[in-house]
Amino acid sequence: MLLGRKSLRFMLAVVVAVGINCFEALAARPVARISGSIAASYDGSVVARFGDAEMNIATLDTHCYGGCFEVEVPVEQPTEVMLCAGGEVLARLLVAPEQKASVEFVDGTPHFAGANAEINSAMNNYLRKMNFRSFTPSYRVESAEQFVAVLDRSIEIERGRMLRELGDAPSLLQRWAESEIRYRNAGYAVEYLRRNSLTDSVSIATLYDKSRFPFDYDQIISTDYVEYVANVVRDSYIECDRLVGGLRAQRDYADAYVAAIERVAKTCSSSEECDMIGTMLLNMSISDTRSPFVEVMELIHDRQLLSDEVIARFDAKRRGRADMRRFTEHTFERLLAESRSKVIYVDVWATWCPPCLREMKHLRKMEKRLENESIEFVSLCVSSPYAQWALMVDLPDNRAANYWLDDRAQAELDRYIRVRSFPRFFVLSGGEIVNDNVQWPSSNKLIDSILRGYVELLNQSRNE
Repeated sequence: MLLGRKSLRFMLAVVVAVGINCFEALAARPVARISGSIAASYDGSVVARFGDAEMNIATLDTHCYGGCFEVEVPVEQPTEVMLCAGGEVLARLLVAPEQKASVEFVDGTPHFAGANAEINSAMNNYLRKMNFRSFTPSYRVESAEQFVAVLDRSIEIERGRMLRELGDAPSLLQRWAESEIRYRNAGYAVEYLRRNSLTDSVSIATLYDKSRFPFDYDQIISTDYVEYVANVVRDSYIECDRLVGGLRAQRDYADAYVAAIERVAKTCSSSEECDMIGTMLLNMSISDTRSPFVEVMELIHDRQLLSDEVIARFDAKRRGRADMRRFTEHTFERLLAESRSKVIYVDVWATWCPPCLREMKHLRKMEKRLENESIEFVSLCVSSPYAQWALMVDLPDNRAANYWLDDRAQAELDRYIRVRSFPRFFVLSGGEIVNDNVQWPSSNKLIDSILRGYVELLNQSRNE
């Protein structure tokens, strides 16, 4: 018998669910190892559900063999993990980086061993005894103020019961219990807003009052906290924002996410909170089926809306395959600025141009030959359909910065250099165009020598 015998129903919608195949970016992070057994006859999946370091509700799916399973969960601090199978919650555990925990189910009851065994046993006994999730407030309360008053009373009552049950428990368990009580009740505020279709800023501010339900990274120990924050971010910055809603109605999805992040940058009280919410919005753009992420990142680069650390982390995600970007108003200015410290070799090409395609093969070889030099390679695709460009450059061995230009972007490029025949290659160095029609990659040693010469000249000028 599985714990509770109730179907697993999450009260809140999961904002971002990350499957096992989406954890490339987490590979270098420390992990907690959870192993266990259910029943020898069970031959299905066990799902580990937890809040990750980027404030997503993540899921990892592992298969049972002979009733046994093992899963590695990337965590950076003590974190709650829900183990689920067959649509039911098996158990909830607290794990930490580099820890090993195990759980064996005997007649549906979990028995813990390894790290935090006593804490996890006490945690599951506490949940079974208290049955907090049996409480459901009325969503017909007239005002948001009255509803949060109900939540305040519920938190007070539940916290009193928790202190009587866990007053002598380890501080880690008490910290989790405090967070679970506060943010599970906060989740009802999300449900109230949605059931009553509220969009006015006063009601939203009342329901999502940060003095009552603060954004505190230490609270990530509870999955309820991560769910609450994710839903607040979606409601406050995407669903209930008039500007963002207008852009989405016009199908300007990338601009909508950028507008949301701009509002975050203007209104957040600290850089830490700005980066946290900005990170969540960027993750939402990744999971968006309309795929605005590449364009969002290009706009974020141009406007420097988030910290360099956040931008660099998401650049790495974008470069999982090719580095694909859109050419925007400030792209060339940024390239010129970057050329003050390195030589940039620029390729202007089109998808329908046979000589362009032949030179691309030589360009990849050239990149490899000069990979240890202070030389960057940039490709600008013009007069070509976006979808065709994306298909042609999204290759594992393509590491150049690949930009797609629409008609407006091509006109912007014309301010700096007019290109009317393809392919066209030119060189940026020292903050300017130093050669507007340089040799092609197929010239092999000749172009290598020319670019090394520009590197030497740049180094000399910097040393003077």
